[in-house]
Amino acid sequence: MPELTISAEDIEAALHRHVAEYNAEVRAEEVGRIAEVGDGIARVTGLPNCSVNELLEFENGTVGLALNLDEETIGAVVLGSVESLDEGQIVRRPAASSRSLSAMASSAASSTRSATPSTAKGRSSTPRTAASRFRHPAS
Repeated sequence: MPELTISAEDIEAALHRHVAEYNAEVRAEEVGRIAEVGDGIARVTGLPNCSVNELLEFENGTVGLALNLDEETIGAVVLGSVESLDEGQIVRRPAASSRSLSAMASSAASSTRSATPSTAKGRSSTPRTAASRFRHPAS
């Protein structure tokens, strides 16, 4: 069997190449945990910047809607099955859904405004966005 020889220069060249190709990507992400789950509601801790009507993503991909903002926990309605949700699982405020539901509704309303008359039944076509101004009390 032939003997394998590696020179110090080969090792140094490989290290320099790997260091030169390294791309450090840093991303800040707010992550919480499920404290309790039952009856379609998940109590979540660790998301101090969460807003009312904000979408949350659970570890298994299920989506929830933050509604009740207490001092230490957030009450989120689970918009899917709670069968696979357990205490201690990770909950995220994903970048794609970091906008509040009312902001999304405002966007959708503005795109359909031309299709519906603004004076129908005396209602204003201006969407309500007050809920998006409410922040978690701990923030």
